[in-house]
Amino acid sequence: VFNRPGDEIDSWTQHNASVEFASGNGHWRIKAWIRNIGDDDNVTDHFQSPTETRGAIRNSFLLEPRIYGATLQYNFGE
Repeated sequence: VFNRPGDEIDSWTQHNASVEFASGNGHWRIKAWIRNIGDDDNVTDHFQSPTETRGAIRNSFLLEPRIYGATLQYNFGE
């Protein structure tokens, strides 16, 4: 039932990266990261659901947009 041409999706890739720096004594570290570097709108899943008033509706799920940030960590113990 899920092997119809309308159920197939194209293959897709996502590239992520991160870089981390840590102090010599291990008390702190900082990490910069980015997900979905190419900011691609790839379809990862879709399905069709019937409605009584408008016919069938196709629902598609896309990758998250490019997201980036930094993480700072400090260790108070030894």
